[in-house]
Amino acid sequence: MIWLFSILLFICLLLSWFLISPLVLETDTRIPGAMLKWVSIGKARIWYDHEWWLSIRVLFFRKTIKLSSIKAKQKKLTTGTAKKKKRNKEKLFRKMIRVMRTFQIEEWRVFLDSGDDSLNARIYGLNFLPLFRGHLQINFNDENYLFIRIRNRPMKILWAFLR
Repeated sequence: MIWLFSILLFICLLLSWFLISPLVLETDTRIPGAMLKWVSIGKARIWYDHEWWLSIRVLFFRKTIKLSSIKAKQKKLTTGTAKKKKRNKEKLFRKMIRVMRTFQIEEWRVFLDSGDDSLNARIYGLNFLPLFRGHLQINFNDENYLFIRIRNRPMKILWAFLR
């Protein structure tokens, strides 16, 4: 009987760990690609090196594939009533807004050069606003990129979706 209790306890602890371990999404436009990391569980990375690649690592499983080798399957769409679809779209839209509000931007940087020196000079003052300080850099040396890191927990996503 104690072995059954210990197995159930292990499963509950494992599920709770999956729900509270953070998800981190990182993208950097200097290196064309993005990475989604589920801390201590796995990560998926997509990048461009003469063609698009996808690398997946989950616990002990690792796989790297070319995205051009994946064939898409087409599915037939069924039609329903327009009123029911509209209600479902409204509910889904509200749920998606609630889910999006759970995400936290952990770090972001934008380096911007418009290519027009007079426009850069006019908007250069944005560098010193408290909201953008350390995150936005208007420059005059043709450097443009965006880096963003977003964090969330599956528990928050699930709770926002089920509410």
